Amino acid sequence: MRSSSTSNSKLAFLAAFGIPAILFLAGIEVICRELLIPFDFQAFRIHAIYTSRNPNAVFGDSHIRAAFSDIYPFQNVARGGEGARVMEVIVKNFFKFKRPEKVMVLASPHIFGVARIKSGVQDYESFFGQHVNLPFAIYALEKGITRRVPNIVELFIKKLDDERWMKGKRIEYKRWLRLCLKDENTRRIEEIIGTVVKPRDQVTNNYWAALSKEKRTELARKRSQRQRPVENYRETEDFQAYRRTIEFLKDRGAHVCMIRTPVSDEYLELIENDVLVNQVLADFRAIAKEFGVKYLDFRELAIEFAPDMFRNQDHLSPYGRRQYSLRAIKLAFGKPLMAK
Repeated sequence: MRSSSTSNSKLAFLAAFGIPAILFLAGIEVICRELLIPFDFQAFRIHAIYTSRNPNAVFGDSHIRAAFSDIYPFQNVARGGEGARVMEVIVKNFFKFKRPEKVMVLASPHIFGVARIKSGVQDYESFFGQHVNLPFAIYALEKGITRRVPNIVELFIKKLDDERWMKGKRIEYKRWLRLCLKDENTRRIEEIIGTVVKPRDQVTNNYWAALSKEKRTELARKRSQRQRPVENYRETEDFQAYRRTIEFLKDRGAHVCMIRTPVSDEYLELIENDVLVNQVLADFRAIAKEFGVKYLDFRELAIEFAPDMFRNQDHLSPYGRRQYSLRAIKLAFGKPLMAK
């Protein structure tokens, strides 16, 4: 009798605490799936990495994202501002439960610049906590997604209040233009854009070409100085992470191409004789040779990169992407692929 009473007490205890816990996790799961993933890029990317069955992918930062953003059959999971240590985490988790086929990896010198080295691995080592290949991921236990739950109201209002959001973007674009230009081209740019807010790709598509050669050189110089590789890059964890990434992909049987993405003529003129930059490029080639993968420098393509092919110093515009991406893929993998 006493045993039955004890058993019932345990069941009551489990029900009292277990059911609320399960309901709480279920509520967090619904919030993650219905509100966070559709509206937050980081959450959406983690979701895409878990759910993707695509064996062809692009990895790196905003430079390679801009160069291959709409190319079928590649899934572009690159994100701006991320260095080699983050890229290693993303690559290994993207292919945790599937074998890679065609893979493009950023191989530009700025990846070993001071900003990327300092950014480190960020919080990514605590992301991707799903270690069993379930039919679906449990996002209530995924830190990379749940960390944005406190911001859910802000995200929800920002995305759903479309009219207010677009008005804010209109003000943001005009302020951005004036800060970037600060010369006679401001009026010309605003005439091109007009009073209707256009997607950012269209805005920035005209920006770089409209600047004078002197202004482009000035801006390119500032960026090239910020992005110059650190002197001891070979001794950094980022360099080792990059090598591990290529080794991992090769060991998994991937057809890898290390991609040096295009930069504007003004930027290239400033760095092409830089000893440190050329040392990094030589190391990229050495890594490619060591692991038996391909390395593709944008200068190997028979393309004359005009100013209107860039949206700033070192990111391709939509027009530039169309001219570059399919040709690069043909050289990298031996046959052209169709854009979406």
